[in-house]
Amino acid sequence: MKIKNLAALMTLAIACASASAENFNTTVTLSPDGLGNFSGPFAVTHLGAGAFTDTFNFGSFSGPVDINGSLVTIGTSAPQDIDFVSALLNGVAFSFTKTSIGGVFEARERGGLASTRFAANVPLLLTVTGRVADGIARGQSPAASYSGTLNLLPQVSPVPEPGALSLLLAGLASVVWVARRRSRAESAL
Repeated sequence: MKIKNLAALMTLAIACASASAENFNTTVTLSPDGLGNFSGPFAVTHLGAGAFTDTFNFGSFSGPVDINGSLVTIGTSAPQDIDFVSALLNGVAFSFTKTSIGGVFEARERGGLASTRFAANVPLLLTVTGRVADGIARGQSPAASYSGTLNLLPQVSPVPEPGALSLLLAGLASVVWVARRRSRAESAL
């Protein structure tokens, strides 16, 4: 009987140690803002306790883009708590800050990605890892969520103004005219 109880206890311990929340893999639609920029909001609610790895695919762009982003979670009780471990956009890390709210230690976590240039035609993949509901009491069900936004600012080559283009062509014509005149003067000698 003791071996049976020991086996059951070990099975329970292994299940608890390897507990993990569900992992999300989502494609995010980027919406234009009317000024040539794009943003992609996203949100996840985890209903299971444990570790998670969520991935968000934002597609790719034909030209280089500057990207900034943010993540935020607010959990004022253990079932609502998310602790971010990392957030990486194509290997570039978000930085995190934690704030206490109303006596709840580290109730709010914010992550930010400073404006970073990404090359053209590179698939943009955000990977967020963390833990849900650490310290949850027996019988409580987690419902922890976070949300974020990725902002893309495509970099376009400036188109020269007509006046600048005219000035460039006039300068080029002057250089050609001077070169021809010198060539004629030298051949006359």
